Amino acid sequence: MSIFSMMTLKKWLLAGLVSVLLLIAAGVTWLLYTDSGASWIWQQVVENSEGAVSAVQVDGNLSSGFVARELVVLSDGMEVRVGQAGIEAGPDWWPLSVEIRSLDLRDVEIATFESASGPREDEPGMDIRSALAELNLPVAVALRDAQITNVTLQRDDEATMAIIDSLAFGATLDEVLTIDHFSLLARGIEAELNASLLIEPPFDLAATLNGRVETGVDGKVLPLTLDCSGDLDGLQFRLVSQEYGLLLDGDVLNPLSEPSWNVKGSLDQLQWPLGDQEEMATLSGLTMASMGAIDDWSLTLASGLQYQALQKSMLQVAAAGNASRLEISEAGLVGDGIDITAKGSLDWSAGIEADISSDIVQLDVSPWIEAWQAGQFIQGTIDLNWSDAGLHIPSASLTVAGTDVNIDIKADIDIGANRINALLDWQNLSWPLAVDTPD
Repeated sequence: MSIFSMMTLKKWLLAGLVSVLLLIAAGVTWLLYTDSGASWIWQQVVENSEGAVSAVQVDGNLSSGFVARELVVLSDGMEVRVGQAGIEAGPDWWPLSVEIRSLDLRDVEIATFESASGPREDEPGMDIRSALAELNLPVAVALRDAQITNVTLQRDDEATMAIIDSLAFGATLDEVLTIDHFSLLARGIEAELNASLLIEPPFDLAATLNGRVETGVDGKVLPLTLDCSGDLDGLQFRLVSQEYGLLLDGDVLNPLSEPSWNVKGSLDQLQWPLGDQEEMATLSGLTMASMGAIDDWSLTLASGLQYQALQKSMLQVAAAGNASRLEISEAGLVGDGIDITAKGSLDWSAGIEADISSDIVQLDVSPWIEAWQAGQFIQGTIDLNWSDAGLHIPSASLTVAGTDVNIDIKADIDIGANRINALLDWQNLSWPLAVDTPD
């Protein structure tokens, strides 16, 4: 081939390459900067969704703002309606990335309902690791500013409830998913979050959450700070609230599949109800520890307790359980004028049922009964069973220290039938109580 032919071929190749680039540039310009281009993209979305996505009206372009009104997105078991959805997006040429400058969703209505087909038993659960791997895109994506307002939720035929007043966030996605800013305002909740997640093994995660929770009493607010680090196989967390001296920290293994934990916590003081209302109960110096998994866990708790006129006492509990049952192996309340131990179980596998056996070493009820003489202790044992059907007391035997009083009680209270069947047997009972005095 002659030199002239080679030069001619190079010119044609260069001209062809320039033509292709110009066509690509023209196509990108048409798609991003014209209303017709945005309308074409929208039409492809609608057609490929096979009716799952629709809108009453769309207008604008992606560069200056594309708006869809009365947007509807359907999926199996869920319907999402958005009063107005707007997006501004475009490429960032160097380095090449996709920039979503703004995403605005207003008046979002979420409705969930039981799928007509029902859940498939053979359908595999979502693999979060595979889902994260699919986020590994060839170009980086930056979402500068997302605004979501007025979000409501309706489950099946239940009443609609407001769940989010406003949500604003920004994020970037390349090898790491980074939440640059996150601000949530919901009913009684404010939260701000910064987080990063590696979207490939080992899926390292780090997050800090600062929040405020309204207690619902006199505008009292509980500030919280949560720090979390680790990966999808194991997380370490630390929850702190200076308001009540709350500290909760520990480890959670396999948080997305079969979670297990080892957690310790402490609380300086908590009054209930909160706020300036009359004090009902005060917990002080509380410590707790829990470890295990949902199907096999244990809990120990110790705390100072003061309830109404009850003198300051110490509460201790040791329990174990699973997803449907709680076994209390030891519980005790000891203090001035009170010494009670108990054990029992709480089962919610089919309704709620509680079995409790208590041993009253001593109980001074004079703070609640004016005519009761201080120092006259009630002693005895009580067994009871409580369920949705009612209250059953198979055995209760009580005495009053310093007297010859003996009281035995057996009772059945049927809530559904409004019926009480009780047997009360007593000896040497009079009022006010007569106290034996030494000769």
